[in-house]
Amino acid sequence: NADSLTHDQSRFSFTVREGDVLFICLNTDTFIDTTTIGDVPLHWLQSKLAQAESDDSIKHVFVLGHKPVVRPDLPGDIIRDGEEQAMDQLMAGSTKLRAFLTAHFHLWDCRATPSGVVQIIAGNGGTAPSGQFNAEGKGYFGYTVVELQADGNVIVENWGRPIPDPYASTAPQPAATLREKFSL
Repeated sequence: NADSLTHDQSRFSFTVREGDVLFICLNTDTFIDTTTIGDVPLHWLQSKLAQAESDDSIKHVFVLGHKPVVRPDLPGDIIRDGEEQAMDQLMAGSTKLRAFLTAHFHLWDCRATPSGVVQIIAGNGGTAPSGQFNAEGKGYFGYTVVELQADGNVIVENWGRPIPDPYASTAPQPAATLREKFSL
């Protein structure tokens, strides 16, 4: 228990492999005591990233976690101070990491972390949007498609539709449209 977890959380962080792609699903809300949340099992993450680096059959790694490393300009809980930096540096040390996919905040955002890791916050799936994303005409409900192409290119598509007014409207809604498309 190098990460000092107080409960058995072995089912909250796990990996899934599909061909030459490894998905590291990381619990960013672990408990190390009875009150602290937002801890990350950094030793476990380091171990999984090292295994991926040494395995020539793994070509691409995506890390998925609930809380982002870099918060948008909004208040709210995030990974515990100091751990976001350590997590960012661990991910940046992987030559196979393509992106960190996250949510927590109810908006869509893509930015680089301080270490240069691509972080995509895709938290606009249908909950009332957060902060500036809630401004008239700016926010939208949506989803993100991350496509790994045969040549190794990663294409990100951000799709969305207007937020209904009223928010909980049961009336038919317009189809989602492509908002952004870019390569990583």
